[in-house]
Amino acid sequence: MSGKLFRQLENCNIERAACKLIRGFQGKIVKNEVAESLNLFTNIPCPETATNFSYEVPEALVIMFGANDALSNMIPKESYGPRLREEEEWMSVFNTNLKRVSLIHDYLLNEAIQGKATIGFHRMRDQQILFERLKRIGIKRFPLTNKRQFLRRVVTKKLSAFRVVNDLVCIHGVHDGCEIFWNGLGAEEHPQWHLKSEIQYDLGGNTSEYIKFLKNLDNL
Repeated sequence: MSGKLFRQLENCNIERAACKLIRGFQGKIVKNEVAESLNLFTNIPCPETATNFSYEVPEALVIMFGANDALSNMIPKESYGPRLREEEEWMSVFNTNLKRVSLIHDYLLNEAIQGKATIGFHRMRDQQILFERLKRIGIKRFPLTNKRQFLRRVVTKKLSAFRVVNDLVCIHGVHDGCEIFWNGLGAEEHPQWHLKSEIQYDLGGNTSEYIKFLKNLDNL
């Protein structure tokens, strides 16, 4: 099944499905694993995060495969009711977040290529959650490949891989003598985020450039 489901979901209206799932889960208490994968999916709805979420909640596939814009296309935008207007606002946020993730990925790739950023992991963890996420979208490690080198290469170079582990990313830098931590969407986080994350980018002495970059993203 690995990879096949991902390819099927590439042809679905993922963003409209995300709207329906947001409504469906509003006010419900769910397991941590489901909440985390749902949060990732509804922050950056794309085939990668949809595939990941469907492994946690297979029932969601019915909504994903059936989602379409038939209703919204039948009604002029000026005649949208509160429900459709709200969904249009959500979809605008989805599009902005997807652009942010893509641009952040490009930035980190460039920094890594130039040797300005390093990629690390928690020494006491086996990164199994990262391998599982990648496997779900059809990215597998060859048996003799160094595990951490594989993760560094794949997550840094492949946008698809960066998307599916985005909620496990920590970006760290020092600016004006203070440590700063960001998540994979470029939002500033508490220092504890560094301990909770699975893959960590260290910006070294180039943090001020990243801060300028993030400010430009606010204009998307």
